[in-house]
Amino acid sequence: MIPLAVLGLMHPALAEVAMATSSVTVVSNANLLRRVDIRARE
Repeated sequence: MIPLAVLGLMHPALAEVAMATSSVTVVSNANLLRRVDIRARE
């Protein structure tokens, strides 16, 4: 959304909120994956 804000197609505050939400989502998913054992089970 940041490129849309740069082009003037979106309000910069919306792009800021979307970027923050994206960062929180990535960190949350990384923490969830840390708990899961993804090694091959025999």
